[in-house]
Amino acid sequence: EADLKGSKVGDLSTKWSYAYAPAEVLVGRGIPMYGVRSYTGVTFRPNIQTWLGDIDLLRAMAKVELSSSIKGAVLSDVTLNRANARGMYVPKGMESVTASVATDAHLNVPSGTAATVQKVAFREVKTTAGEGGESVSSWVLYIPEYNNSTANPAMINFNLDGNPYTLEFKYYAATAATAEGTRFNILRNHCYRYDIASAGAELTFNYTVCPWGERTAGD
Repeated sequence: EADLKGSKVGDLSTKWSYAYAPAEVLVGRGIPMYGVRSYTGVTFRPNIQTWLGDIDLLRAMAKVELSSSIKGAVLSDVTLNRANARGMYVPKGMESVTASVATDAHLNVPSGTAATVQKVAFREVKTTAGEGGESVSSWVLYIPEYNNSTANPAMINFNLDGNPYTLEFKYYAATAATAEGTRFNILRNHCYRYDIASAGAELTFNYTVCPWGERTAGD
């Protein structure tokens, strides 16, 4: 890790990074988080606790999920074709975290050799759902932020019943402000959920991009 002694909050966005090890996130390492808050008029006294109020934290990773609603269909070999080998703890231009949402303006990715990309595998997570208590699988991956506007976009590759498919991080339909096919960045503290409804020569699926749910310490 970089020597951060004497650094100002604004400098941390370029200095403070973590090594990304995909397997470790799901086996107890946890997800890096960042929060900062400024105070004025606070007096600290020895041997007396000082209440500083709540400090909002942003997860320094995004969560990507792939699932299928096709009864009996089997997903396998789910991978992301590229992800940064390091992530940045601190959002760009956010010296006071007061909400749970990060935007494109706060996107912060490593540069130079730290930006080396790697192919990473999703992990299958099984849960129990439905009246009969069926086992339902989804494939989950936690990754650092990724600038998806470059010439090398991130894509999800997978097999469904033995047939290969690819999903992208883009608008599959136009909106009032965005043209169809426009790619979007993979942002910290966001979830990207894809659920396959039908498959054949073409896929039919639903996708959701939303801020990652809020949690309070102690929950």
